[in-house]
Amino acid sequence: MRWILILVWAVTSALSSPGHARMATADPSALIPIDPAVRTGQLPNGLRYALMSNDRPVGGVSIRLRFDVGSYEEAEDERGIAHFLEHMAFNGTRRLPEGELMRRFAEAGVAFGRDQNASTSMFATTYQLDLPDSDPAHLDLAFSWLRDIGDGLLLTPEAVERERGVVVAEYTAGLGPQKTWREAYQAFATPDARSRARPPIGVPETLATIDADALTRFHQAW
Repeated sequence: MRWILILVWAVTSALSSPGHARMATADPSALIPIDPAVRTGQLPNGLRYALMSNDRPVGGVSIRLRFDVGSYEEAEDERGIAHFLEHMAFNGTRRLPEGELMRRFAEAGVAFGRDQNASTSMFATTYQLDLPDSDPAHLDLAFSWLRDIGDGLLLTPEAVERERGVVVAEYTAGLGPQKTWREAYQAFATPDARSRARPPIGVPETLATIDADALTRFHQAW
């Protein structure tokens, strides 16, 4: 039996302002009934969870940790910082220093990219982790890392500088006619929309200047 666990941290920051306000949305459970096979709840700290079992593949555990914050929350001089911060979660944490994190997960049968990854959108940052088994030691490792993403990222200047090249390379790889067309269309169709100026990958001007202090401020704020 494979267990699937979805964790959602709904973030509310003091930095929110009417200019940042998102459109109010209805509670999804009020529109679409929740599958009775899914056990849901909320912890005292506000973390919401959904837990279900699945018979295939056998024995593994899939965990997703979602923060309801993405590029839409970025200030003008922070464009790309949410995605940059997502990258830094793989560069050392309080319980799993840089170098130790990848080694420990590899020993647990977890491959970076295939089993351990993350993504940033305009409105959310999601970390994904697929364990090959439910060994208690492996579960403890998984939750230690996910817990540290909450407030235990190291964000050292040296690691930030090394990761900057990776983020810039990802931005460069996305350049091309499709990106040019999409930006031109958005400028025509929604010229005043905040979302048009907040692609998760960011812009070169800010990607070149985001540093450890800026990442720490954004992390603590949200």
